[in-house]
Amino acid sequence: MIDQPPARFGACAAAALAGLLGLGAPPAAGAPAKAPAQNGPAISSRGDLEAAIRQAVGKWCARPGSLSVAVRSLTAGETLFSHHPRVKRIPASNQKLATTAAALARLGPDYTFPTDVYAGGPVRGGVLEGNLYLKGYGDPFLVQERVRELAHELRLLGVRRVKGDLIADDTYFDSVRYGPGWHAEGSLRPYQAPHGALSFNFNVVWLLIDPGKEGGPARVQLEVPAPTIRVEGSVATGPPGGRPQVRLARRRVEGRDRIRVGGTIPANSRRLSYPVTISEPALYAAGAFALFLKEAGVALGGEVRRGATPKEAELLARTLSRPLGELVRDVNKVSSNFMAEQILKTLGAEELGLPGTAEKGLRVVHDFLAAVGVPADAFELADGSGLSRGNRFTAEGLVALLEGVHRDFRLRPEFEASLAVVGIDGTVRRKMQRTSSVRRARVKSGLLDRVQTLSGYAVADNGEVVAFAILSNENACNPNPLFHEIILPVTLLDRPLPPALALQSEAARRNLALPMPNPRQRDRWRAQGRARTGPVSPEAGEPAAAEAVVEGPPEPAATGLEMLEEKSAPGGERGAKP
Repeated sequence: MIDQPPARFGACAAAALAGLLGLGAPPAAGAPAKAPAQNGPAISSRGDLEAAIRQAVGKWCARPGSLSVAVRSLTAGETLFSHHPRVKRIPASNQKLATTAAALARLGPDYTFPTDVYAGGPVRGGVLEGNLYLKGYGDPFLVQERVRELAHELRLLGVRRVKGDLIADDTYFDSVRYGPGWHAEGSLRPYQAPHGALSFNFNVVWLLIDPGKEGGPARVQLEVPAPTIRVEGSVATGPPGGRPQVRLARRRVEGRDRIRVGGTIPANSRRLSYPVTISEPALYAAGAFALFLKEAGVALGGEVRRGATPKEAELLARTLSRPLGELVRDVNKVSSNFMAEQILKTLGAEELGLPGTAEKGLRVVHDFLAAVGVPADAFELADGSGLSRGNRFTAEGLVALLEGVHRDFRLRPEFEASLAVVGIDGTVRRKMQRTSSVRRARVKSGLLDRVQTLSGYAVADNGEVVAFAILSNENACNPNPLFHEIILPVTLLDRPLPPALALQSEAARRNLALPMPNPRQRDRWRAQGRARTGPVSPEAGEPAAAEAVVEGPPEPAATGLEMLEEKSAPGGERGAKP
């Protein structure tokens, strides 16, 4: 995590939080460990593609009976490859494909999440004669900059003092904080953060530790020192050159979180930052709001507590999230469990009434899947994120979902843009960078203990758009090279198409030949940490434009496609990270 506390939960907050947890999957027991070749032979027919994928399965899977694969050309409407396609398996974070697609369809890409501030009495002479209410409606991206703006908006409205209490209202959702089978009670891990209608900073607080003088105490503080959270204990400053050894624990006392710290930090250490989940989302959000009110010059006379907003309360201020069509990018590209569950409960509240529950949201997702042609016996839904091991999907069912969304222009742009681009961003940003598959596949990865999954779209050399799903359970395969050797042949497919599709195919082929930037070369100057300058034009007195850098021929020694999600969790389970 970049040590940049003031902006930690800004526009790139979800991506930064997920970067903390990005780890690859281990190879399956008994599977070979040799990396796959950079590029393969030309794939000029469906038979060539089938042979290439079957060879990959035989090479990298110790237990192929626990693997399911489905590959379908959406351009030709033809199944290109299948391997146990109708066996239901644990999808891990591929479950988010169903949640986000249903949300885009039922809520709309333009849907925004409000968070409101209400007055429980009149404002006279700058004094609010009553309680102040902070009410949440499930916003999955309510970060500190926006809550601070709400506080300053009250100041601009002339409020200087609140006589009553600050009430945290999270009644838009039920009180269930975790999905089934999460084993998350007491967990400090961000990928298991609780959900709630009024949530703040992904329900994670950052603990910052700076060394003091050797032998003395270190400085320990919260990035957002909300009054509803207390830090107990201390960290000692040890001699230079050692390794930090910090212990963290969290407990609830009278409904408030207490974070206990201990251990040592070397005297020459940089600042250490530790994310810790909180147990009471609404109180955390309201506590932060109270802090920002004080910062804005608005005094709070009462205490911070939970409650419901009365119907007669007057709206004072409102902040709206970015549109859902943008938020789903954070859900799928960096695999945010927290955001997926917030969206799921919002689906339930909007479609089936208050309070929003996971059960209501899953009913909406179920109905959506049926509407786009996914067979009823192809899935079982337990949560919105895929962290629960009770979810099931067939590879054929996931491909049917991908095909159904692809054929609906109203959903396709935002949905496909939400997927991680191989070699460019999200959970696969560093994968297959030296192959021709860069920018040619958009995927959703998934990882739980003994489960590795990958589904998405790819475009072939002949312009065909292909949907695929790969579900490996029981550590059936070495996932990294397997995924590599399935995606690469799909993108290398260059078979002739029927005359009715030939014109479309030729146009797509021409477009694929156009150059695209190589971000590793394009952004290399940023790593130097210096201002970018160029030669000055004598006539104009302005720096000359830099030449565009485009991708050249593939470089040797490519690595396999890895899946980046949380590596460990309580009880030996891996989580689909936030």
